[in-house]
Amino acid sequence: MNIPDQYRAAQFIAEVERKYVKGGEAFPRFVFIHLPQDHMARPRPADGYPYAASYVADNDYALGRIVEYLSHSAWWRQMAILVTEDDAQGGVDHVDFASHGAAGHQSVCAEDYVAHSIPVFPGC
Repeated sequence: MNIPDQYRAAQFIAEVERKYVKGGEAFPRFVFIHLPQDHMARPRPADGYPYAASYVADNDYALGRIVEYLSHSAWWRQMAILVTEDDAQGGVDHVDFASHGAAGHQSVCAEDYVAHSIPVFPGC
């Protein structure tokens, strides 16, 4: 956990700007982004992680920055963003062991819809 997710987010945004906004290349049909700072670890104040929860905050803020950036892009109307946690570490991770998020634009997802079951994870 030596590379902050904020750095990863900044690099992603800079690359999209350079290659696709200013460079004119076609935006890929599929983009996979891995933001691994979604688990707590021992505090490292000198590295910007004064609390165990600072790692998760770094992850959540980085994801928010990426979604905010893409939501103002020319591709947003054709875009779906799916967010999953990598694993629940045998129990509760962020908010709830059964908490999985999916977000997208209205043309892709039903507006104001919240699913109360996860059909791909039976028994949750």
